[in-house]
Amino acid sequence: MIRLAFIFAFVGSTIACSAQEITIKNDPANKTVLLGNRKMRLALGYGHHVNVSELTVNGEKVIEGAAGVYSEIKTKAAVYSTLHLLADPIAKVARNTLVIDNIVYGDKDLAIRETWKFRSPGIIYNCMSIGPSRNLR
Repeated sequence: MIRLAFIFAFVGSTIACSAQEITIKNDPANKTVLLGNRKMRLALGYGHHVNVSELTVNGEKVIEGAAGVYSEIKTKAAVYSTLHLLADPIAKVARNTLVIDNIVYGDKDLAIRETWKFRSPGIIYNCMSIGPSRNLR
């Protein structure tokens, strides 16, 4: 099994966040989350997929579209991404933190599990495990 951890910071979001409170609004019925403030807004979908579908910084759309930002792994045999999941992800909001957990994609032989964490001010953690499907279910 392979375990990877990625830490990203949105350029501009740390500037916007330092002066303003970030609000996080989870809409479980539509499987969407909006987070941001007056300077930065991020829209995330977590239906049978997980992706950042929109990012607006200082009124300018930086990311827009159905695919947006997502994880993808290519092998010789197939392409796997967070746009096509094996299970429904779970969104949890606590104070200034959003966690999208149970992100599982792959096939019967290979499963990739991720957890996306968004924490004010502007930090995103992506923890990933790759291994046989039987070990990740």
